[in-house]
Amino acid sequence: MKKLLSFFIISLLLIIACVTTEQNLKSLSSSYDGIWEGYSDTPEGRFDINMEIKNGVMSGFFGDSKIKGYIKAEQNLHVSPFYSTGAQVILETKLMSPDRMEGIIIAVSYRHRWFVEKK
Repeated sequence: MKKLLSFFIISLLLIIACVTTEQNLKSLSSSYDGIWEGYSDTPEGRFDINMEIKNGVMSGFFGDSKIKGYIKAEQNLHVSPFYSTGAQVILETKLMSPDRMEGIIIAVSYRHRWFVEKK
């Protein structure tokens, strides 16, 4: 009986922790909602970056490549890997505030900075 009660209490605490974290992340991510524009200079040329974030979900373009992602945690925009000029590209976030984001582009042949600012 004690084991069953302790299992119930631990389960209840985990559920409360998950719900609280999800609510905090939703309120945090809404502060990033809006249209963002920026660019990255790479050896292959300058790539414009345009994105929109709504309710923590991001969609947009890096040059001609479509990008998507979501606010994963505080100071972390998770962008799904995508392909540009035949190479897999990842946008990694290094700095994130409600009106500016900066990061590193990771691809086969280069690592260069990118940034976007809220329009």
